[in-house]
Amino acid sequence: MIVLSSSSAFSAAPLPVKQPSHLDNNAILFDVIAGEIALGRGETGFAFDALATAAKETNDSQLAERAWYAAISGRNANQVVEAATLWASIDPRAETPRQTLLANAVDTNNLDAIQTELKALYEIVPDKGKWVARTAVLFSRTPSNVPTFIKAFEPYAQKHIGRGDVLFGLGLLAQSQKDRPKACQYGLKAIKASPDDENIVSGVADICWSTDPYSTRDILQNFVKRHPANARVRLIYGRAMVRMNQPDQAIIELKRAARDAKTDPLVLYNAGQLAMECQALDLAERYFLDYVRLARETQANIDLSSNDVWLHLGAIASAQKNYKSAIAYFSEIVDGPHYKEARIKEAGALALTNRLDDAREVLTTARDQDVANSIAYFSAEAELLVQFKHPEEGLELMARATKLNPREPGIWYDAGMLAERLGKTDLAEKYLQKVLSLNPNHIQANNALGYIYVDHNKKLKQARKLLEHAYQLSPLDPYVLDSMGWLYFREGDYVKAQEFVLTSLKKMFDEEVAMHLIEILHIQKRNDEAKDLYLQLLERSVRKDEVLSFGKRLGIQ
Repeated sequence: MIVLSSSSAFSAAPLPVKQPSHLDNNAILFDVIAGEIALGRGETGFAFDALATAAKETNDSQLAERAWYAAISGRNANQVVEAATLWASIDPRAETPRQTLLANAVDTNNLDAIQTELKALYEIVPDKGKWVARTAVLFSRTPSNVPTFIKAFEPYAQKHIGRGDVLFGLGLLAQSQKDRPKACQYGLKAIKASPDDENIVSGVADICWSTDPYSTRDILQNFVKRHPANARVRLIYGRAMVRMNQPDQAIIELKRAARDAKTDPLVLYNAGQLAMECQALDLAERYFLDYVRLARETQANIDLSSNDVWLHLGAIASAQKNYKSAIAYFSEIVDGPHYKEARIKEAGALALTNRLDDAREVLTTARDQDVANSIAYFSAEAELLVQFKHPEEGLELMARATKLNPREPGIWYDAGMLAERLGKTDLAEKYLQKVLSLNPNHIQANNALGYIYVDHNKKLKQARKLLEHAYQLSPLDPYVLDSMGWLYFREGDYVKAQEFVLTSLKKMFDEEVAMHLIEILHIQKRNDEAKDLYLQLLERSVRKDEVLSFGKRLGIQ
């Protein structure tokens, strides 16, 4: 079936309908009128049938296009292909239906069909080089079956290989197949072909950063030297400076970008984000507030009630312990995709101003208004109760939440984690077993229950079964890797234990994982290595008392 995620390249706004002059057949005219009415009502299936029938009877490309639009609107894959086929047969030089058929051919991994559609498209498009570049970018976004597409597409790309946009598109195709070195090679060639194209330069910087950061820095640096007023690329260059541990230089770049584009709200927003990365919080707050002011000045009716700028401003105020301002910022978000996060953070800020009851009221109201995320609000409220010295009430709240949502593994898991943290191991085990009864493939529950058994050095056979299942489901999860390592430690296989725990630590630094590795090295009498790692941990630790106590227990201070 066709992947309709590609349909954004083919979708269009509703077209003005002009009655074809040859519609003198009452039955056909009825189909057209009925189809348009149905389309207006959202009855896309009926609209497609009526308009496709009329298009076949009249051989009219405009009606075929309307039928295609009805199929796209209804996201019916079979109808999309049928409509595109009909439209292309009526108007062989129409590009959109051919692009639709090409997407379907790629989705079904049909090499012959891909070759047919590429050939047809190449013949009809007016600007062939631009089409090659555009097509490469399009299919880099849907990496499934791209190797087959690339095989058929390569000859067309080679005809325009000197174009920067084509080379960039080939880089994106290589990146979609996780071949970053090849992607960067194409990207660097694209820069040579189009050194002053802002979009190509910024895109290549994204492609090449992980493979060749120094070349990426030089590309950006050279561009801003030639185009000093280009704020967008200057901000990207500033971000590169942060990644290269040069925050002071990054601040210089973001200030210059904001000054040169002080009437561009998007530049101000991005400058604020970069300032946050540099930990220049006052500067970040200023740019975010400038963004809000300018956005409202330039767009009188703009609605910022779902904009994540308020989350950033709230985070800045919270970091500065200005919780009153944080509450005001978070409360600006009243709907949209950031509603849940805003409510939880608003409640946290309220609690930090000794308004725990108000914080709970915010979460209760949100739970009623945003039912789909009720579990998150229950868990957040329980966390606040524990944090502010009401642990038993927190446990009671989670118990009530499980009764209200008995078939939801997530609430049982959160309840189990809270119980474990409060030392209620038996209760934690009960909750986690309930999770696994609802979803045996719940990775975190398998890992958590297995780790509890290992940490308490009990039921190690059951622990192995749980942890091996978690490992099969998610072999790269650093938490699962650490649990497997700790299991091997309990079983006395220190070589395997070190292998798993070290892999976990390389993927994600975590103090507990680091302590596991130190203990594994210590028991093998690799005391110098254990002490070196211990000293590194002590330097990085935010829980120094716990780390000092751990070192004292092992005698490696």
